[in-house]
Amino acid sequence: MRRESGEIPQGLMMAMAKKPETLKAFSAMEDGKRQEMIDRAREVTGKKQMQTLISDYLLTH
Repeated sequence: MRRESGEIPQGLMMAMAKKPETLKAFSAMEDGKRQEMIDRAREVTGKKQMQTLISDYLLTH
């Protein structure tokens, strides 16, 4: 199945849904950064990795 470039991976959405502040930060990101995060999220293989990705992109900026 081919995914559209801007489609948010389910695991990323589920992880962000647990922390509302991450959804707000994600929405406020510039398009390029948001797409970069989406692309990296597609490569994540576990919960811990996804949490690290979210922390790196959303909670430290």
